[in-house]
Amino acid sequence: MADSTIYQASTTAPVNIAVVKYWGKRDPKLNLPTNSSLSVTLSQSDLRTHTTAACSSTFGSDDALLLNGAPQDVSGARTQACFRELRSLRAALEAADPSLPKLSTLTLKIVSE
Repeated sequence: MADSTIYQASTTAPVNIAVVKYWGKRDPKLNLPTNSSLSVTLSQSDLRTHTTAACSSTFGSDDALLLNGAPQDVSGARTQACFRELRSLRAALEAADPSLPKLSTLTLKIVSE
């Protein structure tokens, strides 16, 4: 019988509103802007995002991303980079402690609201 456990972790983050937004990037790899920007970060008691990353052998074979309940295309390079980074971080933990469950190869589902 396959393991039907769903492993998940959640976090919250404050909302950041750009007042003056930068245009373009001088270094896309490092995510550095061409020029400065001005933004305001709201208190989490006023407005926040809540994101949960989950993995399970029962999720099928395709990773998924839902934003405010709507499925999103996960084929883009930046989205794929996020999925790779999550798996890489987990694989490093598994390599350091072989007793941990092997989650780095499971299908991921990320929900953010």
